[in-house]
Amino acid sequence: MAQDSGGTAQNTLWNTPLEETSIDFRLRRKLINAGIRTLSDAFDLTDRELDDRIGPDATDEVLLLAESYERDPTGFTRRIAGNRAQERKSTLKTVDATIASTKRKPNTPRVGKHQSERTRYAGQLPSCNESRWLISFERKARAAIGVVADHAEDAFIAEALGTISGDMIELRLCIKRIFAMCQKSSPTGSSIVAARGLMDDVPDSFLLYMLDSVQRNFTGNSAWKPALAELGVKDNQTEQVIPRLLYERISYWGFRTYDEDETSLQYFYTMLLHAGLATSDWESIWSRLMLPLAKDMRKGKLPGGSYPTANELIKLANDKYSGYYLANRSAQNLISKAPEIIGGLLTSALSVATTLFDSSTGDGDQVMSSELLPSLAMEALQSVLSAEGSRTGKRASQIVYFPPAQLRLEPSDGESPIVLHWDRTRFPKEYIGRNVTYRVNGERLLEAEVLSGVDSAVLEEVSISLKPERAYDVEIELSAADDSQLGRLYATQSFRANRPGVYEFLRTSDGTVRQKVRPLRRRRDVICLVAPGFRVVPKAGMTLVNTDSLPGGYSIQTFDMEVMGCGEVLDPRGEQASAWCEGFKATVDRSQVIGEGKGGSDLYPYIGAADGDSYNAALPSIEIEGLTEGFSDRQLDIECTCDGRRVSIKRTTVDRPGPDGTKSVILRLDQSMVRAFVNEGHLRVRHRESSSAILSYRFAVVPIRRIALESARITANDDVMATYAVVVDRACEITHGEDASRAYRSAPRYVDAPLSDEWLSTTISPLGDGEDPSVEAHIFLAGISVDGPKATRGDKSIMADRYDLAEMPDSYGTLSVECKGRRTSRGAYLSLGAVPKFYKKLPVASSYRIMPFSPLPGARSEDGETPTELALAIRYECGFRSEESRSSCTLGLGSLLLGYGFGRCRLVSTATGRELRLDRPVDYDLAVRLTKVLRGREYPLGEVISLPAGKTGIPLPREASEALVGRRHIVATFAVEDLFGDIDFENGQRVEIRRQ
Repeated sequence: MAQDSGGTAQNTLWNTPLEETSIDFRLRRKLINAGIRTLSDAFDLTDRELDDRIGPDATDEVLLLAESYERDPTGFTRRIAGNRAQERKSTLKTVDATIASTKRKPNTPRVGKHQSERTRYAGQLPSCNESRWLISFERKARAAIGVVADHAEDAFIAEALGTISGDMIELRLCIKRIFAMCQKSSPTGSSIVAARGLMDDVPDSFLLYMLDSVQRNFTGNSAWKPALAELGVKDNQTEQVIPRLLYERISYWGFRTYDEDETSLQYFYTMLLHAGLATSDWESIWSRLMLPLAKDMRKGKLPGGSYPTANELIKLANDKYSGYYLANRSAQNLISKAPEIIGGLLTSALSVATTLFDSSTGDGDQVMSSELLPSLAMEALQSVLSAEGSRTGKRASQIVYFPPAQLRLEPSDGESPIVLHWDRTRFPKEYIGRNVTYRVNGERLLEAEVLSGVDSAVLEEVSISLKPERAYDVEIELSAADDSQLGRLYATQSFRANRPGVYEFLRTSDGTVRQKVRPLRRRRDVICLVAPGFRVVPKAGMTLVNTDSLPGGYSIQTFDMEVMGCGEVLDPRGEQASAWCEGFKATVDRSQVIGEGKGGSDLYPYIGAADGDSYNAALPSIEIEGLTEGFSDRQLDIECTCDGRRVSIKRTTVDRPGPDGTKSVILRLDQSMVRAFVNEGHLRVRHRESSSAILSYRFAVVPIRRIALESARITANDDVMATYAVVVDRACEITHGEDASRAYRSAPRYVDAPLSDEWLSTTISPLGDGEDPSVEAHIFLAGISVDGPKATRGDKSIMADRYDLAEMPDSYGTLSVECKGRRTSRGAYLSLGAVPKFYKKLPVASSYRIMPFSPLPGARSEDGETPTELALAIRYECGFRSEESRSSCTLGLGSLLLGYGFGRCRLVSTATGRELRLDRPVDYDLAVRLTKVLRGREYPLGEVISLPAGKTGIPLPREASEALVGRRHIVATFAVEDLFGDIDFENGQRVEIRRQ
């Protein structure tokens, strides 16, 4: 009877989904995310398998449950699986029974036949410090791969290398030493003990090492030979075993592989696939595709007339006649096997290339965000730039890059649930001791120091907790070696809500909740941070699981989302702000947006041909990718209305590169008859068969072609006013405040506004009684606040001189620049006379405190009488841009004397001899040193001379007069004596004295 009871309990456990058990919800989520359906499935796994899937802590909890079950199967089943199913039904009334019981596709390690963790590899690591380091590192390596395995259907394992980049030097060193030790202890020099020991005790660490090695050593022909030679492997047995064991480990994690039906070299191609693009591949991509394309785009040459999508970049790389053909066999092989992954990398690479040209000043280092690219890609970019510099004779800038930040969610912190996280980062050794400043939305939040590491500089991992915001613009500043303002380096990154008012997150296998960045490829729990007033409405395949309220009206909602799950977002007015379906990905090219229209819609300019009768080239192209079989535009219902009028949208179906033969639909608004005045444009796309809403996109159009900053000036109240030139495509009336005037295509309309204004709120109306509506528009302006230093303000007749600049507090010599919003084309250049003091592209919200007089440049003879101007050149424009149309204006911030205020210094003859005569006396004491210059070195002529305040004459000593007779010129250096009696002539004013 007891046996029957135990059998019944076992059957109940086998048939009860984890969702319907009453175990701790945190453990339940981990098991479900690991692809485990029931508790019996979990009990059947070995300890090692559980460790791999859910981590050691959760494994301990499962083992305790298993022991409890073995003691009393019936009682355990009654407690665990008793009333949970009915409770879930009453809480989640909309769950479909078939969906709730559907097994989630496992995306975690899977073990094939005869692959027991304890018997598969017969080896053991030697007892040494390197082995202990590797064993402690293995958990980090496993977690890094686990995060990537969360989307194994469309990922390379090499993506995990970025997470461990800070530990890569130690990993390489330890692996090599393990092999060296085992080879030395083997009578035949065999490496098999090392290979099997690593795969038994630290398989994921060894897998990541080998992927890194293949990336570095692959040259287009061979991958295994150079990678194994680096480890000193010479025996045939090890050369055959390592590829097979690595292939098994990749399969074990659930990643895609090549099989025997595809190629006899399945080990070779699988390793190449997951190593991603090698150094030689990236060098070809930068030199043949990305850098030439970015240069052409900077000149206004856009392939196909719009910003290239991932698929378009792949086409350019494959087309021999495109001008960007990527003649690289291994890269082409990867593109054909995994185009969806390579396409994303190419998009990131193009962003890096365009940023490189936009922010380059011609020399010096540049710090950049790697835009999700592997470190190998950035190293290849540096190699290409260095080679180009050698070819042209110009010094190539050194690229210093930051791995991208991760946007995370910490639900337990109700006040600041958003977390920005940076992994540990390495820099060149010369950056040791520099400071790194982290700014978010213009606010300085954290500073960190670059520390000394093994053969490099190290910046430890950083996490910053933040309150919920609509967007996060991040800027990282790396201080200069000499702490000057000009030598500082910057990198930027932005995060936006996935939907209006909604951030979406996924919990990965390491327990971290990260922002969702790609469509789902399997059923998952999606965690949403919802802003006050907004509401997420689940549709088919999307079920609300849990809701938690946060302070300030925010909430965290968890949804059970299927691959084809659908939903919509309602704004505070109850109107639909967004609609989507996970089975489809819609990408909108928003590069030409110039502001916001009614209700916060995207505002576009009108860029047509000279005849005025053409399409609007500024409107976006929209790419829709679908997972459904035979996907094409015939499966879509596309409806576009502009102020209530239906507009036909041109659409095409294109084949996506790759073996799966999938297709995407391109909607070309830029090739459709959309009018120049659109106040409320709405594009809706639905999948006809499933009735799923794929896209709900709102936009507006104004007949403005270009807006550019023409001039800036400081008013009597110390406010900075700007004048903008508004170039229109056709005649219209522009109403700004109480000012209403007409604008014509023949001449720009000028608008005045404070330079600090972020928006120009206006109404743009057509002339006459046509059908076109008036458009409510909020157009982007520069949004720059400038507070000049007090040292250069006031009457020009009472200018500060070198003495004043040295004595004044730092606050009097500080210039403040603050930027608002995100702008594509905005920058500033500060100069003191001809000396550059600050140069910065200003793409995101940020603030800067610049000290242009620290250090002061050297003063010349004329600097005691000729004023030096402090000037800020500002560039801003939006709308139509080309290399020729770039414009800037100069804002004068006042003048000062870089020298001491005595005017000119002349040599005169008197009854008693020669002396130096100043134009006017100064009200402070000066010291004067006279020197002669011989073969580049200066030699003193007599003692230092004191010049009391109020005096204008300096008698020349005999040595100086003799030097003038023999050499015809001497140098007089003026400086001030400090409180300790020291005189810094190195930072004084040098005046060259010549005999007439």
